[in-house]
Amino acid sequence: MTSAKLPKEVPLTEVSDYTDQISFDSLGAPMGFDQSQLLVNLRGFNRIRTASGLGRISITTKDGLIEDTQPVITGIDTQGTATAGLTAFSRRKPLASGAIRYERGVGGSFMRPDVSIVIDKSAVESRIEDKNGGNVFEVAQRAAQFNKAIRRGLYDVNWLANFGLGDCLFSSFIYGYSVMANGFPSPNQAYIGAIGNIIFTALNVNRHSYEPGGAEQALKRSRFSLFLGVAPDRYLVAGALLARAKLLKPVQAQ
Repeated sequence: MTSAKLPKEVPLTEVSDYTDQISFDSLGAPMGFDQSQLLVNLRGFNRIRTASGLGRISITTKDGLIEDTQPVITGIDTQGTATAGLTAFSRRKPLASGAIRYERGVGGSFMRPDVSIVIDKSAVESRIEDKNGGNVFEVAQRAAQFNKAIRRGLYDVNWLANFGLGDCLFSSFIYGYSVMANGFPSPNQAYIGAIGNIIFTALNVNRHSYEPGGAEQALKRSRFSLFLGVAPDRYLVAGALLARAKLLKPVQAQ
């Protein structure tokens, strides 16, 4: 399966027929809901994935409603003493969260990390009910809420992949040393990112050249940036694409 000729939109249930780089493990739809009524924008996904420098994207749901308890005064007894009890309340949480994972021994942050997006099923269902009078089978509202959730998760991983703690520390060291050695501004600082990425990519490809197809796979998973360490160029482009992305929509909205 190749991403070069992806169709623009396919039913959610057919995504795996076209690509192995995007997978929907479960969207936790209510029993009887036809998930083929949801269209997935494969090209939109792939543009964001490429811009941010991401590997495989896996999307799933879980029940994430958290109830907190806090003590409250529930009444006063005959002696005038306040009686206490516990009351539960729910916190409104983000619709989704994203995480990245680098494959061990394959070049660290100079490679494309695989992505896991976990959607809070309880939060999504609650918002669908609030917006649509309790009808959880309404396709347009389900598509809208899941689109928001997926974008939320992708915003998370776009930041993690391009401004991770290790990347920030590495950039601080490299560019800080350059400023101390050459002053600021210096032409050297403009070249560090591009030249550094070429060198590290070449070293990583060479390291895997002894494996069958290893060099080709390492090159495909490499993530080039104009900067060394952090990648604000990738972050900004992917963020701009995410701001207007419609990654999921109902069939009837075509």
